[in-house]
This record gives sequence, C-alpha cells and structure tokens, in this order.
Amino acid sequence: LVVDTHVTRIMNLLKFVNTKNAVLIEKQLCKITDSENWSIFAHLLIDHGRKVCIANRPKCNDCVLSDLCPSSP
Repeated sequence: LVVDTHVTRIMNLLKFVNTKNAVLIEKQLCKITDSENWSIFAHLLIDHGRKVCIANRPKCNDCVLSDLCPSSP
C-alpha cells in the first residue's frame, strides 16, 4: 500500500492516523483494508488528494467525504 503525501494528508485530516510517518500509516491502513484492495485504495486516495482535497485549497463543497470528515468546515 503506497503512502505518499496525499495519502498522509488525507488520512490525518480524516483522523484515521495522527502521524506523518509513512510506515506507521501504511501499517494502520493495511489493518483496515483487504490486501487485494491495497493498490486501488491507495490510488483512489491519491486521486482524491490531487483533485478534491488539495493542500491549502480543498474543495470541501465538492467532496463526497465532507459529511464524514472532521476537518471539513
């Protein structure tokens, strides 16, 4: 499961983790995601971070997770 800056940021915003350590984030996400979905899950998070939950200018009004996101205004 790939943990890049987008995955790190989104997982912290959603309060799934409270760390910027990619290894710890990967371990946590592997616990809650079936191994056959690791690749697609990471890619979906990365795409979401690039297109919707953009650093410093998130599009919370367009986000399908905004109702669940503790960081949403």
